[in-house]
Amino acid sequence: MAEHECKPGILGICNRTENWKTARHFAPFFDRGAKGLAEYLIGKRVQSDVRLELYWKGMRDFLKTKEDKRKWKIEIGDRVRHSELFGNLREVVSGFRVARLRGFRKLKDHNYDTSDTEGLYRNLYNTEIDIVIESRHALFIGEAKGEMSLGADSRLVLVHQLIRQYVMANILVELTGTPKRVVPFVVGCNERQHQVQFMVGQGWMKKCHILQWDQIAQLVP
Repeated sequence: MAEHECKPGILGICNRTENWKTARHFAPFFDRGAKGLAEYLIGKRVQSDVRLELYWKGMRDFLKTKEDKRKWKIEIGDRVRHSELFGNLREVVSGFRVARLRGFRKLKDHNYDTSDTEGLYRNLYNTEIDIVIESRHALFIGEAKGEMSLGADSRLVLVHQLIRQYVMANILVELTGTPKRVVPFVVGCNERQHQVQFMVGQGWMKKCHILQWDQIAQLVP
C-alpha cells in the first residue's frame, strides 16, 4: 500500500487522524524496544536503556506535583528569558528568511515576548509532543504529521509548534536536573516547511532527522 493510501477501518471508514497513524507506526516499539530507533536518530550505538512514550505533556505532568504555581511561573519565565538559546528568540524568529522567500508571518506584539511570564507558563504547560524517546544522554522529541501542516497560533506567545516543543523540552530538562541533549525530529513533514527550515537553520535539528513514515516502518525490529 502506498504511503498516501489509507486502509478502510471501522464501518469501512478510513481513519485519517494523525494520532492513529502515529500509534500504528510506533506501537510496535513498545514490545520490541526503541533502542534501534534511538540509535538511528543519534547515528551511533546507545549503551543504555531506552524509553518511549507517545502524546507526552511533560511540563504539565511535572508541574502537577508542585504546589506553588506562582513560583513556577516566575521560574519558567526567568529560565526562558535568560536562556542562552531563547533569550533573543523574538529577534531570531522575526529575522528568519527562507532563501529569497518571505519568512514567518509578521509577529504580533505579544509573540515571543519572554517577559510574559503567564503566557509562557500556559504555553509550555499545554505543549504536547507526539513521540518522546529517552536514553541516558538524549531526549528525542518527535512531531508526526499526516495530512495536516505544522501548527502556528498567533494568539500564543510561543507561536510555532516545533519551536514551542523545543523550548519546553530544554526548559524541562533544566528544571528536572537531568542534563540531556534535546534532539528534535519530524515524521511526514516537508523539509521546505518554514518551521522545519528554521529548526535546521538554527542548528536545533539535523536534516537527517526529517523522516518519512516508511523509514519508521523499516526500523521496527
